[in-house]
Amino acid sequence: MTEPEKTMDIKTLAVGAYQANCYIVTCLKTMEAVVIDPGGEEARIAAAVKMMGCKVKLILATHGHGDHVMGAKGLADMLNAPIAMHEDDVSFFQGIYMNRPPSQSSRYPKTDILFKDGRVFDIGELQFKVLHTPGHSPGSCCFLCGDYLFTGDTLFVEGVGRTDMGGMTLQDLLNSVDNKILPLPGETIILPGHDYGPAPTSTIAREKANNPYIRDFILDK
Repeated sequence: MTEPEKTMDIKTLAVGAYQANCYIVTCLKTMEAVVIDPGGEEARIAAAVKMMGCKVKLILATHGHGDHVMGAKGLADMLNAPIAMHEDDVSFFQGIYMNRPPSQSSRYPKTDILFKDGRVFDIGELQFKVLHTPGHSPGSCCFLCGDYLFTGDTLFVEGVGRTDMGGMTLQDLLNSVDNKILPLPGETIILPGHDYGPAPTSTIAREKANNPYIRDFILDK
């Protein structure tokens, strides 16, 4: 039996002080790519892009916390690629960082593209659909590409993101998981914003069985 043709390549780099997962996702037919959550070490990310031989067309942020976007500005300059973030996080975090010391505020990226729920970004022959999943932050999002879901800090392997950092509640986050993530096919592969669980990746079916937040607070409610 012939193996199905591989259409994408996903490279994961743990970057920054908090070791956030940065993903470089490449369409293998066109070699166009997207970088998701460059939270630091932008020179290292750019070197990986060069080694892969791809052309980055877009930098996507799952949300606006610094450990996911502090490398975006430098990387955008290196690669001449625009930065995109949900409009709710742009307004929320820009107000916060305007009052931070220059060493922090100067690194916070200016967003080139503001998006909403349902927006689809075409990268080569790949499509990334925005699922707005507020909870960890007002504009937190997941990106669905084929069988892969990049969940940022909304959903971890057997865990969920913090909700004590301003603007949202645990119930907001659980509602997002329930309404936007759980209806997806069980075989959908979850690629989280941090490797905090017993495995680096999971599936929606496994999370329904093993994630206590889903099992105890959503499915058993």
